[in-house]
Amino acid sequence: MRKILSILVAVALLTPLYPVYAQGSQPVMTRPPKTATAPGLLKPRDINAVEKRMDKVEDRLASLKDRMASRAAELRKKLDKFRDKVKAGRVEAINNNLNTINSRRTSQMQEALQKIANVLERIKTKTAETGSAGKDVTAVNAAIATLETEWAQADAAIKAQADKDYSVVVNTESTVKADASSARDSLKTDLQATHTQLVEARQALAKALSTALSSISGGANGSE
Repeated sequence: MRKILSILVAVALLTPLYPVYAQGSQPVMTRPPKTATAPGLLKPRDINAVEKRMDKVEDRLASLKDRMASRAAELRKKLDKFRDKVKAGRVEAINNNLNTINSRRTSQMQEALQKIANVLERIKTKTAETGSAGKDVTAVNAAIATLETEWAQADAAIKAQADKDYSVVVNTESTVKADASSARDSLKTDLQATHTQLVEARQALAKALSTALSSISGGANGSE
């Protein structure tokens, strides 16, 4: 069992978290992974629940896409009136880029969160097996409960972040640089806050794995 958990440690903790902020090109609406559901406490009980959840995800994405398209059209009308066409083109590119970045980063964070859920499922399975054998798994169960809570908070934060729209709101041609900077700064700040939630979930996973290695593997004499 120690060997199995050691592999899980490598998979979960050595897989790098994605950078918070980077450049992109074209706007992309990325659908969150269908399997991004935490095991046990956070897992839907039947297929109907899964389908309802995915319908809600689709509705949210469609609503966000409509809002972004509407704001992009409003921005285009304002930019068409700019005397400096180069500046107008630059602002439109920034506008497209910001929402692309948000979509890409939240999708990557959701994938990382799914990996945590997968490892947690294995830990819970091994914990249940060890508990059935009469071993004390109280500490592991407490660590699992903490991890599930952190997972749920990170999941909610990532979903909320994915629903945000960072279209540039232009006031006047003279203030457009500040307007674009404001949108860019908001995105960076929000992504950093959301990323922090993911890091906390990763730390909770590290604690759960450490506890499992000492409690479960020790109880099984490290023979598996």
